[in-house]
Amino acid sequence: MVVFGLDYHAAASIRTPSSIGTILSTFALSPPQPDFGNISSGRGRRRRLMLQPTFRTLLVLISLVVAVSASTLTPDPLAPLRGLAPKRDDRNGQDAVLPESDLSSPDRKIWIITTASLPWMTGTAVNPLLRAAYLSRGRPAGKVTLVVPWLDEDDQKVVYPHGKTFRRPEDQERYIREWLGHRAGLGAEAKNLRIQFYSGRYHPELGSIFSVGDVPALIPDEDADVLILEEPEHLNWYRAPGVPWTRKFRHVVGICHTNYLVYSKSIQGGSMKSAFLFFMNQWMCRAYCHKVIKLSGALQRFAPGKEEVENVHGVRREFLEAGASVRGSEMEGAYFIGKMLWPKGMDRLIPMMVYARERDGRSFKMDVYGSGPDEEEIKRKVTARSLDITFHGAVDHAQLTHYKVFINPSISEVLCTTVAEALAMGKFVIIAAHPSNEFFMRFTNCLTFRNKEEFATQVLWALAHVPAPLSAEERESLTWEAATRRLLKASLVTVGTDSHSKVDKALEKAHTWVSKGERGDRLRRIAGGDIIADEAPPGPRHYANPPTAYECMAEAGARDAEGRLARAAEAAVAAAGMHSKVPWRGAHAGQGVGLGRKASVPSECCGDRDCQALAGAGFGGAGKPSTGAPPASSSPPFTGAVTGSRGAVGGKS
Repeated sequence: MVVFGLDYHAAASIRTPSSIGTILSTFALSPPQPDFGNISSGRGRRRRLMLQPTFRTLLVLISLVVAVSASTLTPDPLAPLRGLAPKRDDRNGQDAVLPESDLSSPDRKIWIITTASLPWMTGTAVNPLLRAAYLSRGRPAGKVTLVVPWLDEDDQKVVYPHGKTFRRPEDQERYIREWLGHRAGLGAEAKNLRIQFYSGRYHPELGSIFSVGDVPALIPDEDADVLILEEPEHLNWYRAPGVPWTRKFRHVVGICHTNYLVYSKSIQGGSMKSAFLFFMNQWMCRAYCHKVIKLSGALQRFAPGKEEVENVHGVRREFLEAGASVRGSEMEGAYFIGKMLWPKGMDRLIPMMVYARERDGRSFKMDVYGSGPDEEEIKRKVTARSLDITFHGAVDHAQLTHYKVFINPSISEVLCTTVAEALAMGKFVIIAAHPSNEFFMRFTNCLTFRNKEEFATQVLWALAHVPAPLSAEERESLTWEAATRRLLKASLVTVGTDSHSKVDKALEKAHTWVSKGERGDRLRRIAGGDIIADEAPPGPRHYANPPTAYECMAEAGARDAEGRLARAAEAAVAAAGMHSKVPWRGAHAGQGVGLGRKASVPSECCGDRDCQALAGAGFGGAGKPSTGAPPASSSPPFTGAVTGSRGAVGGKS
């Protein structure tokens, strides 16, 4: 009897998830020799299928997921015997702390990498920016670096509100610094903070930005000290192969923001994807983090033994100032602010408002602020049920000081920033009794509900009463100063804690292996990452989809005021009979430009004379293709923008 190419005795030896993973991975890495027999038979077809690279890659992936499951769910009974228990510091009776996990020293070089950037006013853009600003306080300039995605113009038009776009990363950097100084009141921190970019692409189905290329390679080894990964699972799902974070940095902290399991259930095949994502998230966090911080208990278990629940977010100073200046008696009405997505709470709000109207014989008025993919459908359902809701579009929450009651029934959030902001402004907040809201339940003005009856009662009571002023303790707990102290404490690892175990290291190596080359590209496509699938570097000369001179030049050329480079490149490409629609993969570039993984023409360049000449003509000054790293004078580095001098089109090459 043969089971997956194994004999009966091997199949009978399967007893635990870990043994299943071992057998599957052994088969995938060392498949049986071809013995097709009659190739027209079913057995022959099955054998051929099992020898296909995609099938083998999938089998390895399944075995790794099983291994993660086994290592996470099965406790290690020998752990106490291996010296894993924290050791005590005899001097003060406290657990001794590993020096590399102490972020409080002003000499530490801290890098914060996130998945979004202003002007997209989403939590993963605003909160990491403010975190970086407050961590830079009391440190020499340049000790804290925020690394954010740079999008091409088409993606910017989709992601950024009000059609806001930037021609160059320097323009977006200037916008971020101005916002930080003027809106957040952090002018000194805005000057102290370094901001750099990595190439990213927007995935419309997932509503997220993913990196293109090997981001760790963009950071100099001598500066790699402390790393904070904002959404470590998100940053690593489709990550290109390269040096793992935990090998490059002395201490890696992952901060988990988003409940992706909830969002994955809202797309096609959601139940299966959610189950698979559960283990993928564990895999990424265990492999690439020394410490994992969950913003609330609403999130899944990521890495037992090295994860901690802590709110490391604060609110901007202007919200607290608004709360101190506006009296409760001057506020009135109820509102909601957030992205127009069903999982953000509108799926629960509409039926509860219908119930409140049926119970009390009248409906309360409510204003809704925000925009998003489900906006039109939400409006139609509100109209069909004749609810008294007015839609106003997206605004800054700090402008809504006159409302008295903030309603957010969502249970898909991890830690809702708008709830914290509403509390800071002295409003009542009506939220679900849910683990994601546990931090807010200590506040006097927080009103929770467990069902639609309690919801209707709380809304009616809040509209008829005046919110209490924030206490000094409540106010302090909402500040970014307090949030930064909580972060420093939560990042600590005690002596004796195995923050990157042998299993974690094995998972890291496994992910690096499965994500490399064409095998990794296939997996990214299978996993829905088509737009960032082509991460494998090109071969010496012969490969199916070579990047072209047009790809080397078009994006930066389009940012030229007259578009001269783009037009010249397109004309030259057409004349040479070269393909101009191949997705950019960062293979070629002229001196001083990096549109993908490296700002250079790699040694394995295809060698096409026209390709190299055009790349040199566009960006090489004298027209000589670069063979090394981008020049030290490039500002800012790692961006994918033109950072060197532009050579004249048609110049010497």
